[in-house]
Amino acid sequence: MKKRIAVLGNGWSNEAQLEAVNGMKKYEGPEDFDIYLFTSYASYTESENMNRDGNLNIYELAHLEDYDGLVIFSNFLNSVEAAVRYAKKASKLGIPVISVGMEIEGASFLGIDNEPGMRELVTHIVEEHGVKRIIFIGGTEDHVDSLERLRVTREVLESHGLTLAPEDTYFSDWGNIKTSHIVDSTLDNMPDAYVCANDIMALATITRLNKAGFRLPDDVIVTGFDNVSAGKLFYPALTTISMSYEEIGRIACQMIYESIKSGDISPKKRFVPSVFVKGESCRCSGELDYRAIRDEFCRDEYYIRISLGHISRIERTLFYGISEASGYDDMKQKLTSFYTAAHNYEGKDYYILLDKNYLTDLKSSESEILENCYDRPLSAVVALNDGKASDAEPKDRYDIIPGYVKKDGERKVFLFIPLHNEQYNFGYIALTDKCQLISIDYSLFYYIERIQQAMILLRVNLQLNEANRELTMLYDKDPMTGLFNRFCYEKKAVPLFEQSIKDHTSMVIMFLDINYMKKINDLYGHIQGDLAILTVTDAIKRSTGEDWLTIRYGGDEFLIIGADCTEEKAAQVKDSITDILDRSNKSGTRPYDITVSCGYVLTDPGSGISLQDYIRDADVLMYEIKKQRHTNDK
Repeated sequence: MKKRIAVLGNGWSNEAQLEAVNGMKKYEGPEDFDIYLFTSYASYTESENMNRDGNLNIYELAHLEDYDGLVIFSNFLNSVEAAVRYAKKASKLGIPVISVGMEIEGASFLGIDNEPGMRELVTHIVEEHGVKRIIFIGGTEDHVDSLERLRVTREVLESHGLTLAPEDTYFSDWGNIKTSHIVDSTLDNMPDAYVCANDIMALATITRLNKAGFRLPDDVIVTGFDNVSAGKLFYPALTTISMSYEEIGRIACQMIYESIKSGDISPKKRFVPSVFVKGESCRCSGELDYRAIRDEFCRDEYYIRISLGHISRIERTLFYGISEASGYDDMKQKLTSFYTAAHNYEGKDYYILLDKNYLTDLKSSESEILENCYDRPLSAVVALNDGKASDAEPKDRYDIIPGYVKKDGERKVFLFIPLHNEQYNFGYIALTDKCQLISIDYSLFYYIERIQQAMILLRVNLQLNEANRELTMLYDKDPMTGLFNRFCYEKKAVPLFEQSIKDHTSMVIMFLDINYMKKINDLYGHIQGDLAILTVTDAIKRSTGEDWLTIRYGGDEFLIIGADCTEEKAAQVKDSITDILDRSNKSGTRPYDITVSCGYVLTDPGSGISLQDYIRDADVLMYEIKKQRHTNDK
């Protein structure tokens, strides 16, 4: 036994799926297990890339071999393809898999029986409130729940001698924006009732009708499906249908462990009936004391508002702390310090894991470095275990909660949420169901999105900084020799000179010029001329330290500046350069010798002489030496 159950869900249905998780936790079975909830924020209104990879790819983090069973809230995922893929994968591995809400071949099915609640709701508004014409707003045209709720609505109307006209049937992808557009298009030909396939669409419908000047529920009836908490706070409180997700979670867990105990993982079927919940939006007084519910919400509103203000400040602090970091290590240090000091909203167990290459490999494309991100161990940016920072790193790709060791008899629920830039995943955040961000509507989504945006911006900033460094290097460096060029004189040489005056130390200013450079170019060609320049460059690099400033001052002229230098050290550098060139000449690989004329001066920090004057003096000395050599060679 691995003592783990994997759950695939969707954050937009967080209220229902956490209710189901509570049911799983309450299951009085003999097994001691943790629940790993992998939750995306995929939706039908997002781009295909965002859905297919960026969000849904979090399910790849669930290496199913590590779990005793799998529960898929297939009616929440907003991707039939993903639900089928992971159900089939679990079946092939011989792992009990329960699909909630959608039948999938090879998986056990735990269904919500839409019919009892839906039939009672439509019957109620027809018989008790005289509804004759309905506009039905479904989710998506291919979703089993949407089609089932539509079918029952049609059947009830037909049983009362009524019809649901094709032009009165709409699908709004389960969301509020498209629903609002649908409602706007029907205002000139209002029905007696809008029957919506979920509460989100019902609440959007009520909101739009209120803004259009209609008085609800007097002017028109609106009903929903799901019995979300927001529907009880609304006015009018929603008439809706309840599905006991706590019971669904309990039964799902029971089905998994019955399969484990018996060894029989063949597909089973169970149904949980839906229940009609009478509210105010159908013109009834409702089954609950909605006034008391609203009063309680208003009493809590101040705390919620203050909490949201605190969370917004945390988000801003995190955003600037991450996006303005100097790199991965700096960001890790900042985040570890931040969360160690304060984690009231995040909880005592909190983790941020990242593909380190995302912030260190700045030249490769995201597609190159992030392909199959969850198939390899990531780096722990933050690992908070029981409120204390841990330096634990994942041992392998299966170790997705670094440093966590399960204790017998202690059940934990972990949530995993993806970090991604469009379709490219670069990490994830893990936390427990004790996280207060979960209890405040959509706070978790916006909180994580803020961190995600900051990390994306950090990568962009680091790439820009790297590009600027490279451009500066190209501007400052001679492309042929790799030495600094004359343009960086003010930037490099002047600060060295000024520092030597402050430190009361001498600098060497040395000028080199290649002898007979024109003759080499004329007799042997410019390729050999370039080789001569590179040979001298090599001798200079081998004779000077990294703290020396070496500049290609002109075509065949070189300026060398050494801080805190003595006459002895200057002479050693000069002799080293000439010795290296002499050995090169004796090798016999060229039909000509390469020699240089070199003049240098040592600065006096107390003299008041300018750097430019010292360079001029070194230049004059070099030409005196060059002139003497040419005279001697005649």
